[in-house]
Amino acid sequence: METAGIAIDLPRMDEQIADLAKVIDNAQELAFAAIGHEVNLGSPKQLQTVLFDELELPKTKKIKSGYTTDAASLKNLLEKTGHEFLVQLMAHRESSKLRQMLESLKKSVTEDGRIHTTYAQNVAATAGSPPTTPTCRTSPSAARKAVASAASLWSATATSACCPRTTHRSKCGSWRTFRAMPA
Repeated sequence: METAGIAIDLPRMDEQIADLAKVIDNAQELAFAAIGHEVNLGSPKQLQTVLFDELELPKTKKIKSGYTTDAASLKNLLEKTGHEFLVQLMAHRESSKLRQMLESLKKSVTEDGRIHTTYAQNVAATAGSPPTTPTCRTSPSAARKAVASAASLWSATATSACCPRTTHRSKCGSWRTFRAMPA
C-alpha cells in the first residue's frame, strides 16, 4: 500500500462531493423551514436556543455552557421526539462530515492518481501497523453511516472512489476487497 497506493477515481469523488453539497444544502433549507427562520447549524449556542427555548424539546445533559448538542444527545432526542428539525440537523451534520472526509482524501491524491499511505511499522504493539497518513481504509465505517442517511441521493458507498488494483491480505489477517480499477 505504501508503494502501490490506492487508485482514486477523481471524477467519481468529485461527483460524490457535489452530491453531498446538494444534500447539505437541502437539509439546511428543510431545517430552516421546520423552525421558520435561519440559524447557524454549527453553533451549539444557537442550537440550544432553538431546541430548548423555541421548540421546547426535552433538555439534554447539562454542561457548563447550557445543554449539550453533541451527536449522541441529539440522536437520543430525535428518537424521543422525531422532530423534523432534528432529522434535518442530523442529515446536515453527517453529510458535512462525510464531505469533509472526502475533501481531505482528495487532497492526499498524488500526481499518479493514488493515495500513498505511510505505515509506522515500529510504533504499533499489535499485529497491524497504523497508517500515519489518510487512507480510504480508515474511513469506510463513518462513510457508510453518513451515506445511509443520504441514501435518497446516493446509491453507492463512499468507498467506491477508492480502487486498489487487487485484493490483498492485511498483516492482521483480514481480507480487504475493493472494486478493481484499471491502473
